[in-house]
Amino acid sequence: MSPTARVLAGMAIVALTNGCSASLPSGTAAASLPSGMTGAGVPLGTAAASSTRMTTIVPSWMRLAPPRASGPGWISPAARGKRLLFVANYNDNVVEIYKAEGSNQSPIGQITSGISGPEGMTVAKKFLYVSNTSSNTVSVYRVGKTTPVKTYSQDLSGPADVAVGTDGTVYVSNLFGNDVIAYANGSMSPTATYSGLDFPIGVTLDAANDLYVTYTAGIEEFPSGSTSGKNLGISLATASGIAIDPEDDIVVANQMPAGVYVYPQGTTQPSTIFGQEGDPNPIAFLKDRQELFVGEPLSNTVNVYAYPSGTKVNSVTTGVNFPAGVAVSPAAPF
Repeated sequence: MSPTARVLAGMAIVALTNGCSASLPSGTAAASLPSGMTGAGVPLGTAAASSTRMTTIVPSWMRLAPPRASGPGWISPAARGKRLLFVANYNDNVVEIYKAEGSNQSPIGQITSGISGPEGMTVAKKFLYVSNTSSNTVSVYRVGKTTPVKTYSQDLSGPADVAVGTDGTVYVSNLFGNDVIAYANGSMSPTATYSGLDFPIGVTLDAANDLYVTYTAGIEEFPSGSTSGKNLGISLATASGIAIDPEDDIVVANQMPAGVYVYPQGTTQPSTIFGQEGDPNPIAFLKDRQELFVGEPLSNTVNVYAYPSGTKVNSVTTGVNFPAGVAVSPAAPF
């Protein structure tokens, strides 16, 4: 299990003790917790989580590095096409490359160089960005290549997701740093820090370059150019992947209760819920935003949904092993 998924599982356990009606996915039942852990996800002798604010303790057993992949990466001519799907296989320690269209299509390439515990990814201006939770890095690749052209590392601690603004600024959620680190276009050193975020996971931006972050308290929005955010009041027990649709609605994957939730701006209740199966985690829109790709780590599946109808049009399972991140090329413009 990846650090992000372990945190989400821990959040779900705490959510259950606080009255949520979700159920744990297979492999995270309270009975399977290590000795000394309670069903509330806290060590014995530790006060229970507050009913008004979710608190998650991440013990050392949740922070094991994944196995290392063997062999070099590879790429076929088809992987140099224009519509591609990238899947971060955390358990295999690789990024698999697929054609974006098909029916349970097989990989047409694989990236291993620079990959260490891959999770959240994004594509911006023909470059693929991969967050590596085990090495505390973000590796950057030209789409169609398998060797990184640069690597971010300064001030990263469990990077879970990455987004790139219209101005070229790179934003990385620091799962264990409880913040989001920003690198201005061309800088390999942090130029801004967004603090006070308990276990931040998903990051995305809108057309105005406002930053959105999912974390244990819900969703935080930071206006462009400001490191002071506001909680949007959206209550989700295990919010993870996040994106913005063509109507400027907020699209969020939630593992428990499972589903992809759509929130019009300024609202706290979803207008639409779809994909209510498995454990939706990372999400990504193709450029036209008529298809949404949703990774489900525990079921080793990437589901593809027509948008905004929410009709499932494909499921990719071939070569998928704990998809902790998904990205597509060409990606949505923001």
